[in-house]
This record gives sequence, C-alpha cells and structure tokens, in this order.
Amino acid sequence: MSTQTLSSHEHAREYFRRAREKSRLSHAYLLVGAPGSGKTRFSLDFCRSLFCADSAAPGCDCAQCRSIENGNHAGVTVYGPLEGKHVIDIDTIREVCERSHYRRDHTFIAIIEGAERMSIPAMNALLKTLEEPAGDFIIILTVASTGSLLPTIVSRCHRLYLGSGGESVPEEETAVQALREVVLRGWGSGDPGKIISDMFPEAENNRERAQRVLALLLEWSRSGMAEAQVSSLDALSAFQEDLLELRRALDGNVSPDLVVEQAVKRARPVGELLAASIVR
Repeated sequence: MSTQTLSSHEHAREYFRRAREKSRLSHAYLLVGAPGSGKTRFSLDFCRSLFCADSAAPGCDCAQCRSIENGNHAGVTVYGPLEGKHVIDIDTIREVCERSHYRRDHTFIAIIEGAERMSIPAMNALLKTLEEPAGDFIIILTVASTGSLLPTIVSRCHRLYLGSGGESVPEEETAVQALREVVLRGWGSGDPGKIISDMFPEAENNRERAQRVLALLLEWSRSGMAEAQVSSLDALSAFQEDLLELRRALDGNVSPDLVVEQAVKRARPVGELLAASIVR
C-alpha cells in the first residue's frame, strides 16, 4: 500500500475529494500522528467528504454532516476500547468484521480509534477482513505509532501521516531522543517514572506511556532490521518477540512501570542497532 503525508484538514478534504472522483478510494486507511494531531477530526472530514450533499464545505450544516458530527450517521461507526477497558478486544473487532458482510445500499465506514491498543487476537481477526475487503466497506485505523501493529496490518493499509511536510511532531522527536539515551546509557540518577512521564507529557496515565514506549521500540527495531547485518537479525527478531510478550503482559494488567523497566532492559543488548535506526 502507498503512503501519503497531509498537513491540514483542508488537505484531507481535498485528498479524499480527488480520490472519490477518480474512484481510487482504498478499503483501509492508517492515520498516523501524535496525540493532538487531529486524527479523529481527519477521519470525520473523510466521512463528510463521502456523504455530504455540499462537498463537505467548512461549516456545512447539512443533515449528513450533522449526523456524522453527532455520532449517529448510519454509514459511520467509531470503535474503541469498551468502557472500563484499556484494550480493544476481539469481540469489538468481530463486530467490525461482521459489519463488513452486511448487505447495504451505501458505503459504510468503521473508524477504529487508538488501533495500537488492539489485543493480538483482535489484530489477527481484523487482518482477515483486510485481506478480503468488501467493496462498500472502508476501515480507518488511527494510531500514534505503527510499531505495535502487526506488520501485515500496516502493509494492507494506505498510510497517511499527519504532520507538517512529513516531519515527525516535536513531541515524538523528543520522546525518541530521550528513549535512545535511556537505552544506551540507562536511567542515570534520574527517577524512571519521572523520565517516562516527561517523554510523553500528553499521555493520560502510566499505562498509555508504557504502550507508547513499546510502540516506539517496536517501530525502532523494525526500522533497524532494514539496515542491520545478517548477524544482527536474530537478535532484533528475538527483541521484537520480547516486546510483543511485554505488550501481552501489559494487556493483562501487569504493572506499566515493570513493563517499561523490562522493555528498556531487553533493549540494551541491541541498543547500538536501535540507536542507528530512524523512527518516523
């Protein structure tokens, strides 16, 4: 699948308008951007571009746009973790997959917010739908980073990076640099909890910060594999398995602080390889 960078919501509307006119809409989109980058707004603009009677003009108040904004449009459903849960479980994704097989007289769009929080079984279930897409069914995944997603999911989506000119947002650049220092040099005399908190000031809690650490390390390691020597591939592959194991532990309510501690500990042996990698 191809990759595109769009820097504003106006560009989003224009991009999708052209894709719709040329009948080149993808069956799956992956929106990548840090918290606050407007992924949800972008997704809703996409939906409006398909259903609006007035070309989704800014400020449009037609019935279609109102229902999309109010969350009660028949052709748009937003999915996320169930109330009280931190992960998007397989039952939620099964509902998405079942919707893809419904007979309908209009396009249906499923938006999965924070898709990096899907459990492994949920991702495997979604993959089957991505491999056999229905013509009138579109899936939009929003993520802060692609690192926690199965590579096969990423490869089957048209990726759109939200940012200015394709550059990483400053918060993620800062987090990557800080994480690199921790992996290479340890925590020093600093408090690990405070260091991680400063890396991701926009995160709501320690669990979300731990998810971000795992996501960055996974993306970091996968970038490293593209440039690593053959002798290093086994080490990086084993490290990725460790990270997926830690992600499952985090999904099972293991302490986020313990998960971060273990992730950094397991990253240290491959630290030099990771430091040479580039994280988008």
